[in-house]
Amino acid sequence: MNRFYAIHIGLGAFHRAHQLYYFNQLLLKNTNKSNHLSTWHYISATIRSNKKLIDQLNQQNCQYTLVEESENESNYTQIHALEAALFAGEGNANTLVEYIADDAVKMLSYTITEKGYYSTLSDSTFQLDHADIIYDLNHQQAPKTAIGITAWGLHKRYKNHQSGITLISCDNLPHNGKILKNAILSFAKSIDNDFANWIDDNCTFPSTMVDRIVPAVSEHDIEKVNQHIGYKDLAPVITERFSQWVIEDNFASDKPPLENVGVQFVRDVAPFESMKLTMLNGSHSLIAYLGALAGFKTVSDAIAHPDIYKLIHYYMSKIAAPLVIGLPEEISLDDYKDQLLERFKNPHLAHKTEQIAADGSQKIPQRWLTNLQTLIKRQDNYEIYALGIAAWIIFTQGRNDQGNMLTVNDPLKDKFIASTDAKKLVQYYFSLESVFNPELQKNTLLNEKVLHYVKLITQQGTLAAIQSFLHSVTTSKSIELTKEKQ
Repeated sequence: MNRFYAIHIGLGAFHRAHQLYYFNQLLLKNTNKSNHLSTWHYISATIRSNKKLIDQLNQQNCQYTLVEESENESNYTQIHALEAALFAGEGNANTLVEYIADDAVKMLSYTITEKGYYSTLSDSTFQLDHADIIYDLNHQQAPKTAIGITAWGLHKRYKNHQSGITLISCDNLPHNGKILKNAILSFAKSIDNDFANWIDDNCTFPSTMVDRIVPAVSEHDIEKVNQHIGYKDLAPVITERFSQWVIEDNFASDKPPLENVGVQFVRDVAPFESMKLTMLNGSHSLIAYLGALAGFKTVSDAIAHPDIYKLIHYYMSKIAAPLVIGLPEEISLDDYKDQLLERFKNPHLAHKTEQIAADGSQKIPQRWLTNLQTLIKRQDNYEIYALGIAAWIIFTQGRNDQGNMLTVNDPLKDKFIASTDAKKLVQYYFSLESVFNPELQKNTLLNEKVLHYVKLITQQGTLAAIQSFLHSVTTSKSIELTKEKQ
C-alpha cells in the first residue's frame, strides 16, 4: 500500500474543517478495503501564529472533533487525517522545508489569506522588494514566508533530481493558481533561472474554489463540544453542513482520489471562482462592514434585519449573478442565492462580522473592485459597491454607529488615517495604490458616490444609508444618474 502525503501551510480552523475533512473522508472510504489502496495524509503547519493550537493538537495525537451544525442537528466526526502538526515560525521552518523535499509528498496546499502571497492584488505583481521576501532569499535555512518556505523546499527537490509536485492555493482569490505560480516563479528566478525553469516544467498550480463557513471557536463552544463527546478536546472545530471543493484537473503526479468524496475536478475553475467570490464573498464583506457598523456582531444577526436581508438579496440577484458566466448548465445561480441566504441565517455558526471584516484592503479588490470596473465599463448600476467602499472606509476608523470600538485588523492598518473631514478621508483612501488602481482612482463619479455614502453613514447611521440605497434602486434614479453623468 502506497502512503502519500500532502503538506499544508496555514493550519487554522478552515483547513481543519475543509481539506482535512475531505482527506478524512478518503480514509474512511479505505477502511476495510484492499490493502493495495493508497492512503493520503496531511502534514500541516502554521508559520506566523497559533503555536498554542499546534501544542494542543500534538497533545491529542493530531486528532480533533469536527462539528457540523444545521438548524436541526449537530453531526460530530473525529478527524484522523492529520499525521503531523508543525509550528514553522520564529526560525523553525527548516523541518517544513525538509518535508516539502520528501519524495512521498505529492501535493502542497495553502490557506495563508490574500496577504500571504505578497502580491499587489490591484495588478497581480509579486512584491519581490518586500522586506520579508528579501529576508527569505537570504536565509535559506530559516525562511519565514509561505512563498520562501515553498521555494526552498522545491529547491531541494530540484537539487536531488526528484519529481515535481502539485501546489494548490485554497484562498479566496480569482485565478489563485496563477497568483501562486507567479509568486513562486518570481522568487525562484531570484535564486536561479534553471531552478525556475524546472518548477515551470515539473510542477503544476491548479486553481481551486473552496467553500465552507468556519467561524472562530469560543471557549463556550469548546465546553459545549466536550460535554457532548464526554472527554476533553482542546481544539474542536465548528462548521456548517455545506462544503464544496472544486479543483482544476491539473496534477503533476499522483492525485488523491477526492472525487470519491464529493470533490469536483474540472477543466476550468474560473466560473466557480467567480460564483463564490462574487456571490458569497462579496455578500459576506457587505454584511461584515455594514453589519458591524450597525452594531450586529454576527452574520446571522445582521441578515435577520429586514433591510440588510433586502440589500443582500438585491445584490445577489441584480448585481452578482449577472456577472457570473460560464457555469455548467445544471448549476442554478438562483438556487445558489437561496442556499447562501439560508446558510447566512444559521444561528449556530455565530460567524462574527469583525472576523470577516479583517484584511479588507486585501479582500475588496478581489471581491468588489474587479466587478465594479466591469459595471463601470458597461455603464451599469454600481451604487452598491460605492456603499460598500464607504462602509469599509468608516469601519477602519474603529467605531460603529453607537460609538463602540471595532477591531481593525489589516496589513495597511498603519497607513489608515482618522479624520472627521469626509472628503479628505475618501480622497486619501482612494490614493492607496495597492487597493485602488489608477482607473478607479480617477473616476470622479465613483469618488462622489462613495463620499455621498460616507456622509450619509456618519450623519444618519448605517441602516439609514441602506434604506436610502434600497429606495434609490427601487426608483431606478441611481441608474439614470449613473448613465447620464457617464
